[in-house]
This record gives sequence, C-alpha cells and structure tokens, in this order.
Amino acid sequence: MFKTVQLRKITIIFFVMLLTNFNPICFFANDIRDFDEALNLFVSRTLILFERGEHEIDERNFAAIEELAAMLKDKRFSQKTLSINGHADTTGTARGFNNLRLSEQRAKAVHNLLLTKYNVPAARIADVVGWGVNNPVDQDRSKDSLNRSVRFFIDHEGEAYKFDNLIPKNYQITMEENGLNIYRGNNPPKVEGAYRIAENELIFASDSSFAPGQRFTTNDISFKYEVSKDNQIVIKYVSVSGRTVRTSSDIRVIGSDNKFTAYFIAEGYRDEIYSKTANIISGEKTDKGIKMVNVAIIMLDKKNDKFNTLMKIGDHRIFKDSDGLSEIIEDIIGDYSR
Repeated sequence: MFKTVQLRKITIIFFVMLLTNFNPICFFANDIRDFDEALNLFVSRTLILFERGEHEIDERNFAAIEELAAMLKDKRFSQKTLSINGHADTTGTARGFNNLRLSEQRAKAVHNLLLTKYNVPAARIADVVGWGVNNPVDQDRSKDSLNRSVRFFIDHEGEAYKFDNLIPKNYQITMEENGLNIYRGNNPPKVEGAYRIAENELIFASDSSFAPGQRFTTNDISFKYEVSKDNQIVIKYVSVSGRTVRTSSDIRVIGSDNKFTAYFIAEGYRDEIYSKTANIISGEKTDKGIKMVNVAIIMLDKKNDKFNTLMKIGDHRIFKDSDGLSEIIEDIIGDYSR
C-alpha cells in the first residue's frame, strides 16, 4: 500500500511538471530567500552567446532563456526588474561592423523573445542596453568569444524605482498638460555622454514666479553608465548650472526607440534649507546630441525654508533647450561625481 501511494505521488508530480512547464529551481524555492538565491546564481552564470557579427539567437540558447522567463513570470519577481546587456568583441571593427549597434541588436533580440515567445510582462524588464566593446564580459579578452554575448543583472529594488512611484501621478498629468514630454517604455536608448543646454527657456512655472519664455543660464548635463560592485547597472548623473550642481547615482531611464525620459530624486541642503526634488530630463537621442530636451523640477519636500526662498511643495517648473538641440560636449562627470 505504501509503495502504491508513493508511486501515485511521484506520478502526480511528474504530470504537474509536464503541464506547468516545470522549472526545478522555481518549484523548490519555497520562499523569497530561496528564490533570490536561485535567481542570482542563474543570472551570474548565464551568458547568451552569439556567432561573430550575428544577433540572431541560436536554438541552443532557448533552454536558458526559457528558464529565465519562468523566473521573470514568477510572482516572487514582482518587486524586481531585469537589465539586459548586449556586448560585442573587437574582431569585427576592421571589417566595418558597428559593434555598438550589434550589441544593442543582441540585447533587443533577447528582450523581444522574452516578451513575444514567453509572454514575460514588459514591466519586469527595466533596461535593454548595448555596450559595444565597452565594459566587456571578459576584461582581459583572453576569451573574446564571451564578449559576443548578452548577460543579465537583477535590480532587487526595481519596484521602488518605477516612474509612477517616484513621480506622483497627479504631477505627471499636470506637467504633461503644461508642455513636458514624458516618453514611456522599457526599451530606451543609451544616453551616456555629456550635453550642453545652451540656454534653459522656461515653458511653465506653477508658482508663477517667472514668465514663460524667460531664459536662464547654460546647463551642462552628463550621464555615465557603470556596473556596481553588486553587478547592477548604475547611471550617474551630473548637472551644472551656474552655482548649482546636482548629482545622483540613482537615476533611471525609460522610453523607446530614440526617445527617453530620465528621472531621479535629489536631496540636499543649501544655506541650511533642506530640499527634496524630483528631476526629469527627456528628449530624443541623436548622433549630434539630444533634440527637444525638457527639464522639469518638482518640489517634493523641504524644511527650514522660513522665508520661502525655494518653491513650495508641489510646485514645479519645466524648461527646454532654447535652440532645440543639446549638443555633445566633453564629459563633465569626473569633476563632480562623488
């Protein structure tokens, strides 16, 4: 009798495996900690490899991508996001390959497969980035074939950085109504570089302190992509405008095609006045710079501002580049990053 019961249990488990696309890692991960350990181990060991000059996914990679998809669709992944990072080697440069574009195509190929074949929710993928020959998987290039690949990083605080959570929805609606372009999506362009907003021209000020069309000092902004010690993509941001310098290592980028919206929260003190602002930069990436740049600042919180020298909480201002193009300049981030 005992053997019969055990056999039935084994048979039931077997058919559950068949009917549910059984994933052994997810099946036995009974809590978040087990799931996270299995997820981190899988991601740290997984590379999707490509032939030289190619971005089509070989069938030999499907098993790994399917296993990744099962994890992404698991409810225990709902508070995280995935970064997909494409890479290329240097061997094709002499033959005219565009390695940056090739690495982007590889990352997008994996992204598209996860969404279309395996029905992974788009919101669970935060970044799709092509690195070209920069930031290689194999730093010494002793095995350069490893650099013809896509690898993954997990942001375990992904939900906390979602745009709608950081930028209150009512502010978004009001700012879009008043001229701010917000580009949404999970496939933004890579915006790394430094750019000069020749003059900030005011589009709208909710506090009516300034009139639309009024121009302000030149503003230099810089984005720099790095990999942290925790194997997460970090985008450092610096803005230099007159005496004001803003920096952040918690910036996120959303969007699609060449259009993007970058955003972050900045906290700081000025003359003992504490302020917490939401900052938004949006535009269209081009070879010459960023077209149609919008910059918005929203006051989320402040303290010790006895004479109301800063905007009131909830007030916001929206600016644009007066000549329509923020041109590429020499990187400024090294002088101001912390």
